[in-house]
Amino acid sequence: MITTCNETQTISTSFPYDADFISDAKCISGRWNPEDKTWVFPLSQRDAVYGLVKEHYGYDPEDAATVTVTATAREFIGHSNRALFFGARKICFVYGNRDDVKVGNGVKLVAGDIRNSCSRKRDCLGIDAGTTFRVIGFRKSALNKIDSSDWDVSVA
Repeated sequence: MITTCNETQTISTSFPYDADFISDAKCISGRWNPEDKTWVFPLSQRDAVYGLVKEHYGYDPEDAATVTVTATAREFIGHSNRALFFGARKICFVYGNRDDVKVGNGVKLVAGDIRNSCSRKRDCLGIDAGTTFRVIGFRKSALNKIDSSDWDVSVA
């Protein structure tokens, strides 16, 4: 997600962790904001930020074309992060070890189960085989960034 603030003359981004993005963000005056968990840039770097986001996440902020993506887990997936992303879109997430799993905006859990299994020794998200998500308003430009090795994906 990209947000522009004309008042502070900044642009901020919120995407999954990517070491190469971080390295490139620092080169164009990007600064990490730990409170909001966003990268913040001077508004003068808008075109460079858009280019980085497109390169690293396949997300083109200027391309508003969207599709509906349906994804079904082929087998059990243990996910080590507190959030699961498709392309640049947050599908589901947990805040803490005892919290319920939440789904992202425009995401519907159609079938199956996702568990919060966060601990020091286990993965954070447990996604059962056959679990199906439907993601409405998925940016068409980010389709090529979906890792379909664990998922059966269809696009409408």
